[in-house]
Formats: sequence, C-alpha cells, structure tokens
Amino acid sequence: MDKKDILGLSGKSRRLGALRVHDPLEDRSIALVNFMRMKSQTEGSIQQSEMLEFLREYSDQFPEILRRASAHLDRVFGLNLRVLDPQADTYNLISKPGPQTTDRLAETLDVPKAGLLALVLGHILLNGNRAREASIWDLLLKVDVLDEPQRINNLLGNTRNLLTTDFVRMRFLEA
Repeated sequence: MDKKDILGLSGKSRRLGALRVHDPLEDRSIALVNFMRMKSQTEGSIQQSEMLEFLREYSDQFPEILRRASAHLDRVFGLNLRVLDPQADTYNLISKPGPQTTDRLAETLDVPKAGLLALVLGHILLNGNRAREASIWDLLLKVDVLDEPQRINNLLGNTRNLLTTDFVRMRFLEA
C-alpha cells in the first residue's frame, strides 16, 4: 500500500475522508442543545427527566449525548451547563463571562424571538454554516417550538414570515 493512501493523501482516499459520516449521537446532542436552550429560556431550569424523555430511544446513551451537548453549548453559545440541584437532577445554563458589547439582538428583538433566532443560528453553525429551510422546520418541530410552520404562534406571531422575511430584512439570516 502506498504511503499516501495510509495518510489519506491520494485522490480517492482524500475524497472518501472528506465525506461526513452520519453520527446519530451527534444529531441527538445537537437536538438536545436546542431543546435545553428553549427549555432554559421558557422555564429557567432543565430537569434530567425532561432530557431523557426528549431523547427517548437514545436515553441509554444520555451521558455521552449530554457530554457532547455541553461541549457544543460552551463552544457555540458560550454557555456552561451547571447542576442546580443534584438531588432533583436539575440543570441550568449559565452565560460564560466575557467582554461587554452592545447587543444588537437585545435592542431589536424580544426574548422569544431572540431565542428562536439563536436556536436557528446555532443549528446553522453546527451544520457547517448552512442549513436548508426544511431542516430548520424539522428542528423547530422536534423541539416543540411550533407544531405547524403556517400556524400563528402566540409568542412569535407568524413564524414562517419571521424567519424568511423579518430576520432576513434585519440581516440576521440570508435567504
């Protein structure tokens, strides 16, 4: 075997190495990140039982999925996952201290809309800085942000219009 093949430098090996291998645990950890962020914004704390229910068939892999989700929260959103009450298995998301900046998002959007935008931007970032519209709707359905993209939400209004028109006009998203 050629040394270039072992190192993944030959044409065929390089192409195969560039393919992204589907990892269901990574998918679930990303979904858990989004679930925890929404739960934290709406209720403040997150119960381990809620996370296990959300993960359903992957609940036996909970420690690994939670470890990955915690790393994503830290790296992507600057959030630390902290145990609030070890007896009740309650968690909370805490912002990491950082430089104070003017927050254009906070000046422009209310909390539910800012949370939705952060959820969508996190999804885009975790998927290589791009996402199809269908994958965003799937995400929002999975984390129970909405049950139908066309329905008017009490907190968000017309979610489809908010994502495809308002956030684009405000230059938070690109079409």
